[in-house]
Amino acid sequence: MKLKASILLIEDNEGLRRLLSSYLTDLEYEVSAVKDGLAGMRCLFSANTPDLLILSVDIVGLSAFELIEQVRANGLIGAIPIIIVSSEKDESIQQRCADLGADAFFTKPFSPDVLHQKVLELVPAPVYEN
Repeated sequence: MKLKASILLIEDNEGLRRLLSSYLTDLEYEVSAVKDGLAGMRCLFSANTPDLLILSVDIVGLSAFELIEQVRANGLIGAIPIIIVSSEKDESIQQRCADLGADAFFTKPFSPDVLHQKVLELVPAPVYEN
């Protein structure tokens, strides 16, 4: 039996949240999708810590910058890979995310296939059980 890698998707745009969630689920990932940073933090500290975090710079409730800082400062979840998606083309935002510890940055619109390639680089391969 294959154990799916889990992804927490924090995206304020409902259409993109649904599209990415469906796309990643079709690729055999277990996806939890929420629309704001506070809900995302609650998910991060649940019993099922995700293998990867994908978040939008544009989230509300808790900014993406604050969320990255809190994740990286926490010994239990600090090593979770983080992918940022943003409609902002401002390089200073991309640099700030990198400085805070984000592993990758994608500017909207982006190819889901390119995102998937980065996910494959950052998330451990599925584990098989008998």
